[in-house]
Amino acid sequence: MNKSVDNEAHAVDARAFNASVESYLNSLHFARDNLEKISVLNRIAENYKYLGDEFKWCEYKEKMIANMRPEEKREAYTELAHELKNTDLAIDIYNEALNHISAEEVSFFAKCLNTLEICEILLQLYSQKNDTQNINRIKELMSRTVLLGVEVLEERQDEEDDEEKKIQIFVKQMEFENKYAHPDILRQKCLLRRLLEILGDKKVLINGEVYSRSTIRKRLRKIR
Repeated sequence: MNKSVDNEAHAVDARAFNASVESYLNSLHFARDNLEKISVLNRIAENYKYLGDEFKWCEYKEKMIANMRPEEKREAYTELAHELKNTDLAIDIYNEALNHISAEEVSFFAKCLNTLEICEILLQLYSQKNDTQNINRIKELMSRTVLLGVEVLEERQDEEDDEEKKIQIFVKQMEFENKYAHPDILRQKCLLRRLLEILGDKKVLINGEVYSRSTIRKRLRKIR
C-alpha cells in the first residue's frame, strides 16, 4: 500500500516538474531580451540541480551563459566548472572557459593569470585520468602563457619612469615567475641581480620574505 502511494506521489511530482519546465521553455519565446532569457534558463537549470541531474543542470547553465555578453563568459564558465562533480563534464567546461578569455575586458596580464588559473585545475583533472596527451597540451599552453606574462611585466618596467613603481612591477614579476615558471639557478641569479640593481636602500616583501641589498647578496652567495 505504502509503495503504491509513493509511486503515485513520484508520478505526480514528475508530471509537475515536467509541466514546470515546459512552461519555462514556452516563456523563452516571449523573452524580450537576453536578460530575460538568462533568468528563465537559470530557473530551469536550478530545477534540474534540485533534482540532482547534473548533466541537465549543466546543459541549461551553458545555454544561459551563451546569452551573456562575451566578456562575462569566462568567469561564468569557470564558476560553473567549479561546482561540477563529474570530472569529464568539468574538464569540458574549463576548456570552454579558456576559449573566452580573450574577450574579457581586463589587462593582458590579467588574461595570462586567468589562463594559468584554469590550466592548473585542468592539469590536476587530466592527471587524475592519466591523460598524457592533454597533460602535455596544458603544460605547453602554460609555458607559452608564462613567457607572455613575463614579457608584459618587463615592458611595463621599461616604460615606467617612477622608480618605486618600477620596483613594484619587478616584485610582481618575481612572484609570478616563482609561482608559475619555477626558475632554474641561472634565472634565479638573474632576477636577484636585477632586483639588487634597482632596489637601492629599500626593502621589499616577496612571497612573504623580506628582501634587502644584504639579504639579496646572501642569497646570491648561496646559489651555486
